[in-house]
Amino acid sequence: MELWMSIITASAGFIGALIGGIITSHSAKKQIQVESDRINSEKREAEQLNVKVVKTFLMNEIKYNIAVLQELEDAFKHEFDYYKRNSYIFDKDFKFEEYNRVKYELIQHPSLTINTTVEIYQAFYLLNRKRDFNLYTENEYDFVKRIYRNSLIMNFDFDIPKFVGL
Repeated sequence: MELWMSIITASAGFIGALIGGIITSHSAKKQIQVESDRINSEKREAEQLNVKVVKTFLMNEIKYNIAVLQELEDAFKHEFDYYKRNSYIFDKDFKFEEYNRVKYELIQHPSLTINTTVEIYQAFYLLNRKRDFNLYTENEYDFVKRIYRNSLIMNFDFDIPKFVGL
C-alpha cells in the first residue's frame, strides 16, 4: 500500500511539474513576444522621428543640392559609362550648413533614413571636392551616378524606401 501511495505521489508530482513547465514555457514565449513587439514599435517610432528630423532640418538643403546635381544631367546622361566619360567640369557649390550642424546627432541614431541621408551627403561632398569627372575613381563615379539616378526617382519627396530601391 505504501508503494502505491509513493507511486501516486510521485506521479502527481511529475504531472504537476509537467503542467507547471508547460505553463511557464507558454508564459515565457508570451513575454518574449511582448518584448519583441515593444522593441519593434520603438524602432518604428525612432525611424519616424529620424524621417521627421531629416525633413525638418535637411530637406531644403537636400532639395537645393539635388537641383545642383540635376544640372549635371547632360554629363551623367551621356557619360554613365566610367570609361567613356569626358572632362566635365562644373562650378556650382553644394550646401552643407544644416547637415554640418546636425550630422553628429544623426549618426547617434542609425537607421535607413540616416544611412541614406549620410550617403547622399557623401556624394555631395565628393562632387563638391572633385569637380572634374576625370579625377574620379571608377567606384567614386559609380557611387555618384547611383545617387544621381536615385535622386531622379526620388522626385524631391524624400521617400526613403523608394530612394534606396525597396
